[in-house]
Amino acid sequence: MTWYGADPGGINCFGVAALQDDGSFKTWLCSSVDEARTKIVQPTGVGIDCPLWWSSSIGGGRFADGWLRKTYKIPPGTVQSANSLQGAVLIQGVLLAMMLRKDHPDVSITESHPKALLLALRLVKDWKVIRDRFDLDGPEPKTEHERDAL
Repeated sequence: MTWYGADPGGINCFGVAALQDDGSFKTWLCSSVDEARTKIVQPTGVGIDCPLWWSSSIGGGRFADGWLRKTYKIPPGTVQSANSLQGAVLIQGVLLAMMLRKDHPDVSITESHPKALLLALRLVKDWKVIRDRFDLDGPEPKTEHERDAL
């Protein structure tokens, strides 16, 4: 079973990761949704670091984001309102989810918050600590985008 993660971004800043049940993994840097889709083959599930649902309330704030910030004392810049995010995260993330739904109609797709997760679990951005906590088997990803996808 292969689990995939994506950290949408711009040119050479779109992280993709494939994680196996045994903790082994592979990561890539891509530049587009089309390129990222070529890495995602027979996914068991996919986590995408972007808001996959939006709010029509004042300011576009979502209850879940506010709860994360309050519960784990996460700075607003880490978990932001969709109205304050840059285009690559919003557009590329949702576009990837839509295209994966066409490619793999039955796959589970979820929103992820990798930086918030590290803060909530009080994990420092030290690869050895992260690797040991999640039983990962492999070298440190070369970029933060690849790490966040993983």
